[in-house]
Amino acid sequence: MSKNILIVPNHDAALLEYVRLFENLPKTLKPIFYITYNSKVSLKIKQLGWGLYGESSQKESLLQSKSIVRRAFKFFLDETKLGCFIQRYILINVMAEKLKASILTRSKKISHIMIENKISTLIIANDRTFGAEAAAAYSARELGIKIVVPAFAYSATYESSFKLRLSKIYDAQYSIDKANIMTCINKGSKAFLRPFVSKAMAELNLKLERPWVLGGGFSDYVLLDSEREKERIISYGGDESKYIVTGIAAHDDLYESYLIKRKLKKIIITENSMMDSKKNLILALPQYYEHKLMDKDSQLIIYRDLFSKLVKLNFNVIVSLHPKASFDDYSWINSVSKNLIISTRPLTELITIANVFVSTYSSTISWALLCEIPCVIVDHPNLNYSDFYSEFHIPVCKTNDELIEILSSELLMRCASERIISSIGVFDGNSRSRIASYI
Repeated sequence: MSKNILIVPNHDAALLEYVRLFENLPKTLKPIFYITYNSKVSLKIKQLGWGLYGESSQKESLLQSKSIVRRAFKFFLDETKLGCFIQRYILINVMAEKLKASILTRSKKISHIMIENKISTLIIANDRTFGAEAAAAYSARELGIKIVVPAFAYSATYESSFKLRLSKIYDAQYSIDKANIMTCINKGSKAFLRPFVSKAMAELNLKLERPWVLGGGFSDYVLLDSEREKERIISYGGDESKYIVTGIAAHDDLYESYLIKRKLKKIIITENSMMDSKKNLILALPQYYEHKLMDKDSQLIIYRDLFSKLVKLNFNVIVSLHPKASFDDYSWINSVSKNLIISTRPLTELITIANVFVSTYSSTISWALLCEIPCVIVDHPNLNYSDFYSEFHIPVCKTNDELIEILSSELLMRCASERIISSIGVFDGNSRSRIASYI
């Protein structure tokens, strides 16, 4: 007897992982997707014959037409003392009611889908949001449906969450919920959610008990890639009973590619007319702009300088774009040099042929470590994440010149030797079967 699973992703990075997961799961688990944004993956879902529901994009177009006014008003409410006061003490009830109405309206649609398709499990990527995932969680709780988060990436550190909450409205003085606050003596305490969001979520019985950590929200279970990740999240205050180590689907794909890496290397080098005598540098291009860590022009200046220097080294440079990236924004890279290309192949294939892997703070660093590939982290925005695979002593470069110096030296040869594979991921090709058993 088949079980129908409803999947509500919040972006294509999550959606791609869940498509990857269900492509190789037993047919008795039938995925049904509910997508609330314009996704690049929708066509593939239809081609696979899976259920697909969506929402009209007319409202989104209307919002875009008013974007300048909206941004100005949001800046006033979030960034000025008067605006923060008004948002917290005058508009809080109005804004909370509006958010509640939005969640409840969307949840009615989702409840109908759940009942119509006899959904047994809800899958979401984040249990601490107030968008479609919160609406789906509200419906699931009303209907007694299990909520599962199959984690697919390195969970955000306190530092990264903190740096995305620098607006004045996140200052602890405006919070209405103590559980919402992260105390920081040096930088000033911050709230995870705006006050009206905290109010709305609490009134919908979706209150976040530990919002600064994955699993601290409305999920029943979180499936993790490793014991290391489990210990790290629990150390942040996560509820141990929620976390189950299964491995992730991407590790299974990586494992399959690792077994045939010599064959893959020959294919990839040949199809891109690159030189077999050169070493391969795989660059998972950081999306600083897409993740709101810097403006588009600043990122472009860094990348033009970076690639002008990389092509002078003795590497085939193969670039992998993040799922959130638009190819049109980066197509110029292909014209820089013959030994520099953007590849559309999965990163799970590309990493296995690397002599060195370069990325920002990303779970893909663990993929390279699993394959014994030397890594370098680039951190142009100075994020300075302190607990990011720190035991592996991976070089962190703040500038392009620092990166070039590392790549030109022999220091990289020591990067992979200190790895402890069992601590950073389950690498046996059987993660999907473990995930399926819990779903």
